[in-house]
Amino acid sequence: MEEAENKAAAASEQAIARAEAAAAKNTEAVIYANIAAANEAVAGIPAPALSNKEAERIYNKLGKIIVDRINAKTAVEAMEKEQAIARIKKDVLENLRNGKITQADHDGIMGYLEDSIKAAKSVM
Repeated sequence: MEEAENKAAAASEQAIARAEAAAAKNTEAVIYANIAAANEAVAGIPAPALSNKEAERIYNKLGKIIVDRINAKTAVEAMEKEQAIARIKKDVLENLRNGKITQADHDGIMGYLEDSIKAAKSVM
């Protein structure tokens, strides 16, 4: 009798372990599907019309950081990318004040950032 109970307990533990492993795999699949969908949504955002190389440099840097933020694997990495986005926003303002980019460049870059955030959040 005791042997049967031990076997039943072992089988139960094994079933629980398998269920937990399956749930973890499913969760991981959902996470990666969401990341892929967010990347696809952001990739579909049209690039703003920019007037010069400096505006293009800032836009390209921002685009890379947005993708890196979406693909962040840890909270620390995500936080670093959020800080990088904040620095770019500051850089956009400084370049506007210094006349290196136009108001239209500023608006286009900031609009792209807002649209990217909305697109990524819409699929998460």
